[in-house]
Amino acid sequence: MNKLFKIFCLAFVPAFAGIKAQTPQIIYSEHYNLSCGEMIEPIIPQNVGGDIPVEAYGTTVTVAGSTRGMADGQGDKAKFQFPQGLTVDQNGIIYVADRNNHRICKITPDREVISIAGGSGIGFVNGNSDSAKFNEPGDVVMDSNGNLYVVEIRNHAIRKITPDGNVSTFAGVGTVGYVNGKGDQAKFNFPISIVIDSADNLYVGDRYNNRIRKITPEGDVSTVAGNSEASGINSQGEMATFHLPTGVAVSSNGEIAVADYGNNLIRIIGTQQYVRTLAGCFCGGDDDETGIMAGFRSPYGVAYGIDGDVFVADYGGHRIRRINSLGDVTTLAGSGESGCKDEIGSKALFNSPTDVAVDGEGYVYVTDYGNHKIRKITTTGYTIHPQLPEGLVFDSSTGMISGKPLFESESKEYCVTAYNKYGCDKAKFTMEIHKVTSVDNLTLNNLFYVSAHSKNNRITISIPNHNLEKKKITIADTSGKIIYTNIHQIKDDKVDINQELTSNVYIVKVEGVGSKTFIKE
Repeated sequence: MNKLFKIFCLAFVPAFAGIKAQTPQIIYSEHYNLSCGEMIEPIIPQNVGGDIPVEAYGTTVTVAGSTRGMADGQGDKAKFQFPQGLTVDQNGIIYVADRNNHRICKITPDREVISIAGGSGIGFVNGNSDSAKFNEPGDVVMDSNGNLYVVEIRNHAIRKITPDGNVSTFAGVGTVGYVNGKGDQAKFNFPISIVIDSADNLYVGDRYNNRIRKITPEGDVSTVAGNSEASGINSQGEMATFHLPTGVAVSSNGEIAVADYGNNLIRIIGTQQYVRTLAGCFCGGDDDETGIMAGFRSPYGVAYGIDGDVFVADYGGHRIRRINSLGDVTTLAGSGESGCKDEIGSKALFNSPTDVAVDGEGYVYVTDYGNHKIRKITTTGYTIHPQLPEGLVFDSSTGMISGKPLFESESKEYCVTAYNKYGCDKAKFTMEIHKVTSVDNLTLNNLFYVSAHSKNNRITISIPNHNLEKKKITIADTSGKIIYTNIHQIKDDKVDINQELTSNVYIVKVEGVGSKTFIKE
């Protein structure tokens, strides 16, 4: 779907609130005691909210493209030459600005690539789609009537392609400059990106003018924010400054997200034209953090997701990033190294991605500029932070934790985020990993020891120095599930408990004394 339709999807979300909660609502236990070297029983979250598609979060696949060239065709039979910008319409058709082939093409839902205008050489020629010529088209967007608008980098113009294939100049005169006014008088300086709002107003990243420009449906060009200065000042409208603004996107409430390439920032232009920083720092970097603690490397393209998050094509970082409304930055896909690989999350590889677009199901499409391909990324599923201890495996399609922890670790907090197309939910829990010892008269800090005997499921807990005291005793399995709890009086320095044991490893906790992992013998 195109960038206009994305706005509509976000606006529709509240209508579902009266049915079942559409965002996920996931539940884990609060704490997990695991045993080093022992296979754990799989930890599976409960979801009492909206369904989560069974797909691994961050899965990257190639939609179309292969080696550098120019060819229509099916999937990897097609060829692009540095595809730069793209948009997706409500029917799932992808439109691509194939920059160095000087053409506009579309990709059907069955992955067929078809040229629709240009491609016969460099020029600034209007007319029907067969005779029209472009000079490095940088981005495309579709209005509510099915017209495509193309931002041309080296013709310094905005072109229009009607549904019947007629190409005309909508704004700009073909030469460099900075002039506001009617479309056939306005001037741009290497405009590079374009987006549209629900009223069919266009917004352009006017890169070398360091400005964000607006074009009304009647063709009137004005400046939204920025001036000729190349810096990064947050302020009102034309008092704010940018440094090579590259990508633009519009939210459902009219805010404009800007990929401020030269400043390594993602900026937001509010509805009153005040410019603020959403995330990133001038020094750049790769850190997934919050706000100015996060790092980007020459961010290029941006798009709003249907849940209001901002997706970023991090050109120099070779990654696709995600930013929520609080400025929390995470990596959706890519390792930070350049390459080409279809994989899950950080195992996928990109080469200088330049743009992103989001369809009605929340999938993110990427122009993988250096690989001459169009890629697709799944945004539903589960993520976990920080990474689990070595030996444990996290399933990003189900949220399940499984495996065998290899080393001891102290209690640590983890956060799982579950995504569906309506939004996300977070669940936090703590986990610690104990060293497993088959204990028989083994003391723990001279406080107590545990002896487990499988015969008749009898558990003997020895607790020196607390004779005749009453203590709450709790027994849990390795997932943290409590199977027994009661208050006992300690007699002759021990407590005997009869309890059915179906697994091999348990944790016993004596209130006010301590806890110990034991193996059923």
